[in-house]
Amino acid sequence: MKEKNTDDFRSVVAEFGNLINDFGFSCPEKLWYPNLISLSKNVKDIYYCYVIARVYKTDGSLETTLWVGPINRPDDGLENLSANIKIQIGYTQVSDPLFFRNCESRIITLIERDILKTLLKDVQNELNHPSIKNVDMRFIRSIFFLSF
Repeated sequence: MKEKNTDDFRSVVAEFGNLINDFGFSCPEKLWYPNLISLSKNVKDIYYCYVIARVYKTDGSLETTLWVGPINRPDDGLENLSANIKIQIGYTQVSDPLFFRNCESRIITLIERDILKTLLKDVQNELNHPSIKNVDMRFIRSIFFLSF
């Protein structure tokens, strides 16, 4: 698959027109990268839904992911908080002019079936009761620095 020109890639935002016009997603262009565009929508309070579309520079493959989580920069940093939930919407290494439009259709189906509300409840629960607990570094340091 041929690598897309940066300007051409940014034009894929038009493929998500229904999410923008009918479902209230916004396009924070200042947060875009040459190979990544993002859409965001406030779901409730501090919680957002992010749609990230990208083209990989190495092989030109295309990917769309949907995230639900607390407010954050919509990029790869979303991986760093265990409360964020990621749904792989689509990935292809084959040139497909309808790829992003088909991804939008899948996302709309998830929204219409109230899947975002279910994911939001799980994110809120994860923030209140983390399933992954980090070890207190003060305790670890004291183990290694105390002389016996």
